[in-house]
Amino acid sequence: MRAQAFTDEEVKILRENKYTSFVSNSSIRFTLEFKEMFMERKQQGITARRIFKEAGYDVDILGTNRIKNLSKRIPKEASAPGGLHEGYHLHKRHPEDADYSRMPPEEARAAMQREILYLRQELEFIKKIIKTDSTGGRKQ
Repeated sequence: MRAQAFTDEEVKILRENKYTSFVSNSSIRFTLEFKEMFMERKQQGITARRIFKEAGYDVDILGTNRIKNLSKRIPKEASAPGGLHEGYHLHKRHPEDADYSRMPPEEARAAMQREILYLRQELEFIKKIIKTDSTGGRKQ
């Protein structure tokens, strides 16, 4: 098991993975693409450790504790009202909270663009769940 910080060399290795959104000596964040893939593979019965290996991560660098925690955190994030997202959102604003009529035009436009992106991501995730359910978890 590993509960320590990443070395500078490990940070460099983790940063090179296309599924890494952010990495420092003390933490790692994953792309939305990875989280969606993780959920899909998890629903197929694949272990978290194997998913990380298939994604190109050295599981010894990540460590057992991180992998266990992430395998709990990602599904929890997926079932939250904001759904899966990339990066860290301290006070994430949900699209349904927006009142565009009270915003300046440029801010309203940017908020609408974020909402469209959010809804597209949500729709793609729902499609993947439906596809997995309809195939009984088997690959087509």
